[in-house]
Amino acid sequence: MEMDGSVKFGNLSFFSSQRVPPGTAFMADRKSLRKLSLLPSKPGEPLWDDGHKITDRSAFVFPIDFPCATVILNRGNLAHWNGLTEQS
Repeated sequence: MEMDGSVKFGNLSFFSSQRVPPGTAFMADRKSLRKLSLLPSKPGEPLWDDGHKITDRSAFVFPIDFPCATVILNRGNLAHWNGLTEQS
């Protein structure tokens, strides 16, 4: 059966991302995913030490150690499919 039009289900949003391999689909409740950073956050200030000036250039080098992760709060709100094909 052929479908014409957009796919909608309630207030769910469908989007594409560079982080998903071709032929793969993930479904998740956004309330079940959190981002975690181990560094303290200060608004308007960088989270790392001051940079070092590059000789003969108008630039600075910053060493950045930024430990972060995506935390899943409820695995029951996730789904995964692979081996999918896109039809045009």
